[in-house]
Amino acid sequence: MIILFFKTDKPTQADLCQFFRIICRYYSAGISLINSVEQYRKNCEKKQLQAIMQSLLRDMREGLPFSDAMRKAPFFPAYIVELMHVAESTGQIKKILDEIVFFLEQNIDIKREVNSGLYPAKFFLGGVVLSFCMAIFVLIPKMADILNDLNTDLPMITAVVLNGGMFLAHMWPLFALLCITGFPAYQYAKKMYPERIDRLKLKLPFFGQVNYYNLQYEMTKILSLVLQSGIPMQDALKYTAIAVDHIPLKNTLYQASAKVKNSGSNTADALQKADTEKLIHHDLFIMIRAGEESGKMVDILEDEAEDFRKDLLALSKNLGNKVGTSIIIPGMLCIILLMISIFAPLIHMMTAATSMM
Repeated sequence: MIILFFKTDKPTQADLCQFFRIICRYYSAGISLINSVEQYRKNCEKKQLQAIMQSLLRDMREGLPFSDAMRKAPFFPAYIVELMHVAESTGQIKKILDEIVFFLEQNIDIKREVNSGLYPAKFFLGGVVLSFCMAIFVLIPKMADILNDLNTDLPMITAVVLNGGMFLAHMWPLFALLCITGFPAYQYAKKMYPERIDRLKLKLPFFGQVNYYNLQYEMTKILSLVLQSGIPMQDALKYTAIAVDHIPLKNTLYQASAKVKNSGSNTADALQKADTEKLIHHDLFIMIRAGEESGKMVDILEDEAEDFRKDLLALSKNLGNKVGTSIIIPGMLCIILLMISIFAPLIHMMTAATSMM
């Protein structure tokens, strides 16, 4: 029931990968593109995807090429549309379909492995929030009731912990309001100030570096894929900019594309001049320059993408340990402080009783 409640009809990247996987399989078996799309439509369950396939088939039956029909549907990324356009022009449809499927499958696997690496970090954060709520709303109020019934003077540390905890407990409506309005506020900020949000993602503690290397991987992988299809560098930079989900980096790539086209600058210099926000890894400029001089740009970009992928996976796997360490130490200090605040009045009363005896 819960799964059905959260199930969405919106097409995902997994749907995009499945579409091209099936199209590639049918086309390899000798079935035309239009019949391949028809076979996919018959087995498609999502209504939005069915509508996209219907539109795609209608345009193809009216004589539009596969790439031009895809261009009219927002479901298909611009760089994939251009790859298919090149494939139709050069007759390399099978080869480019294989490349598209390989890239989409690898990208999905990368995101799955990164998310699995983030699970320990999310677990630690969730545990800290839960422990904090239990201490504020359950433990400290009961502790306050017991100590008040004893009518004894409280040590300073105990009084500070109790007063601070009771203050936070009485502020629960504010916490509830923040929780309720937090997600809508983030969505509003993401819509109104997308560039600031994208920049903020790269500066987040722990997660910023993972986002940065993920961005480097996607950029180099897509650029190598587009160049491999024979698209000129100035257009390859533009299609990569369209594909990358980061507005400041998009602007950087667009500016570099314009510099290559208008002034004839080499790619490395154009990217370095356009990268005023230092969004591109500094080693990449050296490698791109080497690729231009050696004529092996695609091979070098592929190697760089693989290196970024390895760094990304290593960072995501270690992220849980880093977050856990940064949380465990303050958490242990808070537990020690809470234990001291509990035992301090007991020791004080035992000392007073011994003195009276």
